Amino acid sequence: MLTNQPNPFIDQTEITYKIPESGNVVINISSIHGEIVATYNQGNQDAGIYSILFDGSNLLGGVYVIDLIFENERVQSIMILIK
Repeated sequence: MLTNQPNPFIDQTEITYKIPESGNVVINISSIHGEIVATYNQGNQDAGIYSILFDGSNLLGGVYVIDLIFENERVQSIMILIK
């Protein structure tokens, strides 16, 4: 599970994710062109549901990709920043 609310968002959105077992978690936020604009190295986390607050107030409006990297797995989701 990887979602963000609200979506679309104006300045901030809450990214929620669920991991099935303990492991290392990294979240990258990228522009649609592949430029990483934020990285959250969450470290080793136990199984469960977590959330982080993403502040996009310094970014241009557009489509961004949330990339959750958990151990050797990758999950992506799309979010839209409105300016």
